[in-house]
Amino acid sequence: MWEFVPVLVSAGLLLFAAFVLWHHRRIRRGQVPLTDITLFRARAYSAGNLANLILRLALAGALFIVPAFLQVVTGASAFMTGLALIPPTVALLIFSLGSGRLSVRLSPWVLVRLGFLIALSGSVLLRAVFSLDT
Repeated sequence: MWEFVPVLVSAGLLLFAAFVLWHHRRIRRGQVPLTDITLFRARAYSAGNLANLILRLALAGALFIVPAFLQVVTGASAFMTGLALIPPTVALLIFSLGSGRLSVRLSPWVLVRLGFLIALSGSVLLRAVFSLDT
């Protein structure tokens, strides 16, 4: 199963390179680009996007692993697994709405650090609940 990972990563990098070339060609022709990739030259913009990527990958991993763990290891039904995923979904909604309001009052660096701290706290709490012998 894992032998396809290098192929998928290579295909993703190839598609990304093709997108960048296509994007530069549009700019040279005087067409409006899909996105302004010069924004990535700004360190704060790139760092914010990298932090967002890390958090999104962690969230996607958790939303993939936790249901599989609950059903396969603990033997929970699909319905009970769905019920177990309601609290994190509601928390995600609340924090998403709250972070928009907090972004007016706090600097982005404080919000990023706070987000990582909350994610780390959640991981520690999950580690306390789940162990390798569960």
